[in-house]
Amino acid sequence: MGKSRTVTVTVTKTGTELTIGLDRYEGTPGVINVLGSLYKAGTINILRGKTIQLFVAGSPLATTTTDLNGRYRFTFSVGAERYSFQAKFPGDASYASSSSPLVIGDYGKIGTSLTIDVNPIAGGAPLAVTIFGLLSRTDTGGPLPGKTVELWRDGSKINTQVTKTTSPGQGAYEFHDTISTEGDHSYYVYFTGDIQFEGCEAGDGATVVDGIPPDEEPPVGAGLGVLLLALMVLSQE
Repeated sequence: MGKSRTVTVTVTKTGTELTIGLDRYEGTPGVINVLGSLYKAGTINILRGKTIQLFVAGSPLATTTTDLNGRYRFTFSVGAERYSFQAKFPGDASYASSSSPLVIGDYGKIGTSLTIDVNPIAGGAPLAVTIFGLLSRTDTGGPLPGKTVELWRDGSKINTQVTKTTSPGQGAYEFHDTISTEGDHSYYVYFTGDIQFEGCEAGDGATVVDGIPPDEEPPVGAGLGVLLLALMVLSQE
């Protein structure tokens, strides 16, 4: 009998290429699409029904399969930060694994600003006060309707409301308050921000109860002049 012989069989898998792209590489936080296609290496022949994994910042996030056109799509919600995205095909019995290039997306919140007006700014107790203004975005200057703003007086939150959503006056707010304590009081309005917009504040809406604000006090000389004029009139009678 002859000696048996060991035969080594090498099975070569077909190479693959995986693409990746973002429908929005930068801008404001929100929903984006991560998408691409899987091909046989060196060709334009697509591969259908193959498993694709999405990695965000190096960690696996979700899995999907390529469609009839060899394409995949992931819908992902981004916050205000920088993200790295990569797709991977783990391979199968016929096709070798492959990874897409790494792509970066930068997303940042839009700045905001608040105005504040207080009316009246002085009076006797109890003093009914209206605090009003506008919340807007700094990139376009446009109003921000439907956002929650907070009213603070003397360091304590006293009310909240949602900025106006209908025209005219979109983005406007209006608070009503009553001050019963004599003295100086300060109002502040805050927008805490959300996933798309940065927070902001407007303050120093000063109100004086039972007094005259320092910047509205009449000059000392003016009071003396009125007194002298009154004495002159009396002396001529």
